[in-house]
This record gives sequence, structure tokens and C-alpha cells, in this order.
Amino acid sequence: FRSDKRLKRPRVSSSDYRKSGYQRGHMCPAGDWLADGQKMKATFLMSNIAPQAPSLNTGQWKQDEILTRYLALKFDSVHIECAPVFNKNTIRKIRKRNISIPDGYWKSVRLISTDSILFEDITIIGKMMQEEPPVMVGSFCISMWFAGALIAAPRTPEASVFS
Repeated sequence: FRSDKRLKRPRVSSSDYRKSGYQRGHMCPAGDWLADGQKMKATFLMSNIAPQAPSLNTGQWKQDEILTRYLALKFDSVHIECAPVFNKNTIRKIRKRNISIPDGYWKSVRLISTDSILFEDITIIGKMMQEEPPVMVGSFCISMWFAGALIAAPRTPEASVFS
């Protein structure tokens, strides 16, 4: 993990997280770029990192990263967007560098296939909170349940796992 020198000072450094109770959570996971060393290295810039509760970072967030990589093998294209969520009335900070601690994160996963056997275009949007243990909120369907539903779903373009 290293500071992003493209950003103005003061920059966040890996040591700012020491004894904070939070882990350095990748927004774009390093494991998605095993085939491209430069891109994988870039995932360790602190500009790609946000504070995550250990139970979230090593739990549901990690499981979703693994599942998304699995889905990338099954679909022609997978587009992922994610970002931290803040409650403007209760912004907490890691004091050492004044790093804002998100209340949670949202993630959108768009699965695209040109194969008519699979779903042509599915978008999954949801939110995970930083609570201990992580709480699933809304319609965050990217989980092992979703993978099972996808595999067991009727093989027609009109089929939906959301009905």
C-alpha cells in the first residue's frame, strides 16, 4: 500500500490506518488484475482504498469480490461500480489524517451476455453497512444465493431471478 503521489498533500498513507480499528478496503480489488501487473500494482494506491470494518472487508465484501470474478467467467462483460456512503450528520474520522469513515458502501454489478442462453443484461445494486457484523440493506443480491439462482434459473432471455 502506498500514497498516490498524483494527489495534493497531505496524502493518506498506509500507516494512518494503524490502531484505527479499520482495515484498508480495496474499492477495485487487486485479485481482478492478476493478469496485468501494472493495473494490479495500481490497486494498492491509497486513492483506491477506503476504511472498512474488519468483518466487512474479510467477510461479505471479500465474498462479493470472489463471486464477481466467478461471474466474469460466465458472462461476456461485467461492469462494477462501488463507492463509500456517508451520513452527513454523523461523519466519523480516523484522527491521525482526518480520514472520513464511511457508514457503508454501495455496489452496482452489471452482467452482460450476448449468449441467448444466459440473461442478456442484469444489473444488481445494493448497499452494505459498516456495522458489526455487516448488515445487508436493500436489494443487494450479489451473494452465493444469487449465483445459485442464476445457475438454476430457466434458460430463456425473458427469465428473471428478481420475480
